Amino acid sequence: MNLWSPLFFGAHRARWALADLAALTGTVAVYTRTAARVDPAAAWLMVPYLGWLGYAGWLNVEIVRRNPRLAG
Repeated sequence: MNLWSPLFFGAHRARWALADLAALTGTVAVYTRTAARVDPAAAWLMVPYLGWLGYAGWLNVEIVRRNPRLAG
């Protein structure tokens, strides 16, 4: 279960949200690699999602870095 939104926006726990996002990104990457063996088109359809997760991760890292007191 993805808890990033409730952790980041609801609980204001940016560090916990970042840990959740890292786990989600790893899971999606493994799924994409596995799907590539079965259905390459399905794997390619996951590429934009992986890109989005990377962008969200970068934003999350910057929020933690720039707001260490508020990052939780």
